[in-house]
Parts: sequence; structure tokens; C-alpha cells
Amino acid sequence: MSMLQKRYLALAQLLILSSCLGGFGLEDRVAIAQKRDTAIYEDDLNTADGLRWAGPKLPYRRTVDIKDGLVGVPLGKVAADRHGIGSSVNLADIITGTFSHPVPGRAVYISLWGSKIEGCFVEIVVQLAPNNDTLEKADMVPSLLELGIGSQLLELPPQTTSEPKLLSQNYRYFAANLQDESTGTWYMTRNVFVVDSAIAQILSNAPDSEVRARLTMANGQKILIPINKKTVASWKTAYAFNPACQSPDKLAQQTALSQKPLLKAFTDYSGSASQIAALDWLQTQINAPILAEFTQRWRGTKTANGQSLKLINAAKFYQKIPQQQEALEWLQGKLTKHTQDQFLQKWGS
Repeated sequence: MSMLQKRYLALAQLLILSSCLGGFGLEDRVAIAQKRDTAIYEDDLNTADGLRWAGPKLPYRRTVDIKDGLVGVPLGKVAADRHGIGSSVNLADIITGTFSHPVPGRAVYISLWGSKIEGCFVEIVVQLAPNNDTLEKADMVPSLLELGIGSQLLELPPQTTSEPKLLSQNYRYFAANLQDESTGTWYMTRNVFVVDSAIAQILSNAPDSEVRARLTMANGQKILIPINKKTVASWKTAYAFNPACQSPDKLAQQTALSQKPLLKAFTDYSGSASQIAALDWLQTQINAPILAEFTQRWRGTKTANGQSLKLINAAKFYQKIPQQQEALEWLQGKLTKHTQDQFLQKWGS
């Protein structure tokens, strides 16, 4: 029996095995095996330095716990999805499917949805095996993620403006005759997109049906990918770990800010445009007698020439001394709840 005949015999056996499994392809068999896993280590979710073709160990179409790799404590929850496109070059490729290995013209789009102690996220991983082995980074880097949830269009920008890495890996594959071996190069990049509590709530309440996502690449190209309905159904549990989508420190800061907004705002003052605008606005909401009394309490003396202190100047020179803190708490007591809420909104915008 020739080598070629042996290869075709092996392929025939693989076809029989596939049919015995009820027609499941390789992707489905991997998914069945994965159902035994209820958690994934955080280290295995680190895609910044690369990921095997099609991410075979990721938790597709279901939610699992994210655990610390050393002590096993829960750090969050995540669900994954993937979509593959491209042709096959031989019979073996048809049997094993797009996710088994790269061949020229194949692409895989992996999405990770979840929440951790630090906040919420959507990560998109793009893997591409081009026909000519060369491409520009702008052809692959996703710069915007759009989702159609019911009648709502969600636009998710990247979490950071830093440029993602473009990674590459050489591979080998067989031509259609299963004898001639060729080599190629496949590429990978990724981006992580902003998810706040409002977006997380919309995703958690999405109908259990397929969702279409649109990726806009850095070169302007737009690509539509489907998100499986089982993955969509998993969003509810994936974002349940941290529905506020904020770290404990940030939540504590916001709680303190809501309880003593002026005191906390002056402590955190950095001179940003939104902070200056918020203080300018607040200055116009306080009548002259109250500003004069605040100035006297702040300085410990009567106002000179009737000139009241500007809140921006007070914030710039705030030294956290008891006299200043007492003045701020007194001024806050003179503000209505509505004014305080508006100030907080302007401060954080």
C-alpha cells in the first residue's frame, strides 16, 4: 500500500469515527470535552503574548469562573465565542474544520465576555492566515466594536489608545494531494473594549438569540461576525460577578464622593477640564451671602473688600487642614440634593 493510499485510508477511518459521533465535527467534540471544566486560570486568559490557533482551551458558549493560578481563588467570570471563515485545501481540512489549524485564507475571530474584580471587558482576538503571507497591522487591528441588541446599537471603543501587538507564527500544511507540504505564516492581534455597568446590564438582559457584531478595523474595513445564542445567554452570568464594572477602590471612592462630594472632590482635584467646568458651574449656583460666609470660614477671617473666594482657587490651594474641611462640609450642607447630584455628574463627565 502506497503512502498516499494509507493517508486516504486514515481519512476514511476518521470519517467513520466522525459519523459514529453523531455527525459532530471537531469543534463540537472539543466543546463536549470542555463541559467538564467549570473554571479557567487567569494566566490561560492572557492573550497579549499569543494564543494557539482558534484558542482550543477557551470556554466557548458557556460561563466559567476565572481563578488565580496559584491559590485558586475566584477572580471573575468569562464566556467565549468564536467564528471562523475560509476554505479548505484538502479532504482532511474539510473533516477537521476551520478551527483545527491554519491554512491560507482562513481567519478566526474570538471574543471573550466577562467581569473581574477590576471591572468588565470584551476582548476581541483576530487570527488570520493570509494567502500571500504578508499583511499590514491596520488590516487586522479592531478599533471599534458594535453590537446590535434588539433595537439598540451599542458602540464600544477600546479601553486604551495604545497600539496592540501584531504577532506571527509559521506553520506547515499539505496541498490537495496530501503529499506536497507547504509553509505559511499566520498572524494574531487583539483589543479590549470598554464595558461599563450600563453596557453590562444591556448585555445581561439580551434575548437568548444570535447577536451580530461589527468590527471596524484600523484601516476602515468592516467585518460582521455572529455571536452564538448560547454565548449570548451566558452574558447574564458572565457579567454577574461584578455588575458595577468597577474595582473595589473605585467603588469606595464613588461612595465617599456621594456622601461628601465637595470634600472628596477637593481632595481629588487635578485641574481637569471637567473638574474646572463643574466648579465654575457650582459657583453660579451659590448665592452671594453663602459664598461670603464660606470664604470667612475657609480663611478664618472676614472677606476683604467683600470679595468671596472662587471655588477653583480654593480647590487649587486645598491643604486638607481642619478649618478648610469644616468650611467645605458647611457649604455642602447649604446645597440641595439636586445641586449635589448635578455637580457630581459634571465632575465625572
